[in-house]
Amino acid sequence: MDYQTKLILRFDDDDDGSGKLSVEASSKGFCGHGGAYFAKTELEAFANSLAMYPLSTENLPKIAGGYWSQEREGVLDQELLGISVYTIDRRGNLGIQVRIATEDWARLESQHGVKIEILTNYQPLVELSRKLLALLDGRIEAAIL
Repeated sequence: MDYQTKLILRFDDDDDGSGKLSVEASSKGFCGHGGAYFAKTELEAFANSLAMYPLSTENLPKIAGGYWSQEREGVLDQELLGISVYTIDRRGNLGIQVRIATEDWARLESQHGVKIEILTNYQPLVELSRKLLALLDGRIEAAIL
């Protein structure tokens, strides 16, 4: 059985400074796809943070999007897409955690979700940073790790 590890990012620009970031991720037989809307400036800042060496333990690269709380500013009521990058060891091994959930308007119990860890190191992460910036500029159709 082939358990291909992959991360594919696509961006549908709304031409208003925002757009939908879609992701397809798989690792060790688990996979998922989904997306959420983000401001382009937030995605650009995330892409730039991916190229930092070494990663700052106080400010690790991460984004999260979905349905924001109406009552509590800055709090996600329902995360539809989250990507977090973190160090695994001192040898430069890194993890990318991708959290994907389906949209659910009626019951949270019927929501499907997946959490996938993709193992990598600094060089592929820097390449992903460049590809994500190219994706946001419309120069490529997909950023693939």
